Amino acid sequence: MKSLEKVQGVVNVRLSTILTIGSDDKQNVIGYIKCDPSSSGLDIPEWGSWTALFSQVRLLGGTTFWTNRTNVGSGGETDSLAIATTMGQVGNPPSRETVVDNAGAKVWSYIRDVKSRGLCVPLLMSTQPTWADVATPNPGNNVGCPGGWIYYGAQYPSPSVGAFDVQVTVYVQFRSRQ
Repeated sequence: MKSLEKVQGVVNVRLSTILTIGSDDKQNVIGYIKCDPSSSGLDIPEWGSWTALFSQVRLLGGTTFWTNRTNVGSGGETDSLAIATTMGQVGNPPSRETVVDNAGAKVWSYIRDVKSRGLCVPLLMSTQPTWADVATPNPGNNVGCPGGWIYYGAQYPSPSVGAFDVQVTVYVQFRSRQ
């Protein structure tokens, strides 16, 4: 009898979710989005199902698609939003310059960008990460599902109002242990 599938086969999967990102009490939009599908905040429902089937995972790529959800009138200036990808440790950036200093950084003046329907920021990867256990998909640099997106913007219209909807898509590979 011939097996229909290899025991050590690799499966490519697209995982996606939508986040709402709002400003803090100082009217700033500062933060990060991890590529790790198990990280809190992403809430990708399919993640648990896939990890039950496979034992190892690694990142293939990802994108974020940003859309403005705040209607801002002419009541003052609103700062642009700086977004970049990083394959190192992901955390809140201390300044816009920190974000812009990354390769592939984008500065989006969404208030003045009336023709655009949003901004797509692909994940820039120079090497493919090695395999990690699905129980700890981001154990260190360039292993499993490292990196993500960092963003920084200031002077947003009102505190705690959702400023952006962000569709986060990560492409991963799963396999069983060899």
